Amino acid sequence: SYYENGGHYKSHKDTALHTAVTWFFREPRLFSGGDFHFSEYQEKLEIKHNMPVMFPSFVLHAVDEVCMPENVPPGFGRYCMTQFISLYPQNK
Repeated sequence: SYYENGGHYKSHKDTALHTAVTWFFREPRLFSGGDFHFSEYQEKLEIKHNMPVMFPSFVLHAVDEVCMPENVPPGFGRYCMTQFISLYPQNK
């Protein structure tokens, strides 16, 4: 997913067993905000380029609003690769 000025994600849970997210952005970082937080625990993670985090999908999590100056060209926002990890029984 990609977030530019005003982009955010409200507090939610995922439907997988675990969620893994990795953040990317062009350096130097030309936006503020976009940090990740676990809503129920008041725990905030300041995102860092190429930083992965894995957590149980049932934990509420959200993304703070991204703020970019008007002169920043498109493509310099916050990227996030999300992976949903589930275990399925093997067919026998």
